[in-house]
Amino acid sequence: MNESKNKLRMLCVLDILRKYSDEEHPLSSIKICEILEKEYNIKCERKATIYSDINTLKEFNDNYYNIGNISTPSKGFCIYEREFELPELYLLCDAVQSAHSVTKEKSKVLVSKLESFASVYQRKNIGSSVYIDNRHKSDNKSIYINIFYLQQAITDKKKVAIKYIRHNVDRNQERHYTISPYAMIWSNDRYYLICNNDTKQNLMHVRIDRIKNVEILEEESRSFELFTDYRGKFDAADYAEKMFNGFSGTIENIELICENSIYQDLLDRFGASSIKKYNSDYFSVRFTGAVSSGLVSWIMQYGDKIYIRSPQLLKSMFNNKINDVSVFQAKRDDFFKNE
Repeated sequence: MNESKNKLRMLCVLDILRKYSDEEHPLSSIKICEILEKEYNIKCERKATIYSDINTLKEFNDNYYNIGNISTPSKGFCIYEREFELPELYLLCDAVQSAHSVTKEKSKVLVSKLESFASVYQRKNIGSSVYIDNRHKSDNKSIYINIFYLQQAITDKKKVAIKYIRHNVDRNQERHYTISPYAMIWSNDRYYLICNNDTKQNLMHVRIDRIKNVEILEEESRSFELFTDYRGKFDAADYAEKMFNGFSGTIENIELICENSIYQDLLDRFGASSIKKYNSDYFSVRFTGAVSSGLVSWIMQYGDKIYIRSPQLLKSMFNNKINDVSVFQAKRDDFFKNE
């Protein structure tokens, strides 16, 4: 019985250190005894017992976090290295808060869980530093279980049946697909499933936050080798680099000539290895990517600061888009003028 109580007390001491100590707030053995009695209803009158428990915890927990005995700003014990450093927690909390695919409710739950890796004093700093904006968040509360099922289907190489929602002003449209899932990727603050529609011979992207009613089927997935250059393993990282705004398309070698004023933007997107000085006013960017409407829209945001050198397919798509936009604007000018 005593051995069981000793183990329980030791775990409680660890919990106290995790919750109430850091380098700025060490705990004396007396303070630990007070918290043990107040919060855990465990009496511990001997300081030597606390020292013994902490020494055992230090031996066991060296791989997870470091428990130390420090003298400043006051004397006591603390955990001064944890599973996550504070900057890592800030980063993770910011990522959760900014993710469109995570509901507001789930964001709060996840941030709360992340904060539990810090002391109560550090949590106040995390709470005050994380900016929660009011951007649109997904209202699909089944996204988390869908992710679980989709990952299981990817691992087991099984097809899935899904219901896919498309939002419209009047009413939402629901479409049913039988697909072979290959990977889930994060792009432009959205979570996408890369898959193949049974009726097509290419890859398809679907927003995971728009998926409902995932059903794993017994039928084996179609091999992605039938319509991609990947062999053995689907290279999600490579594929994500070639996507623009979540659109797939024909993979081509692309060259753009760009004004120096947008150098930083394109350096962030493609990296220095893809960029070369063209002349005193321009630089060139060469990369392999999917020629798609997503890429065209991405180029259009820079107006006349980007010239498409190749391929011809991308040039044609860009020119057609510019023409379509001009025609659209002219028609709408006439329409609203006469309204």
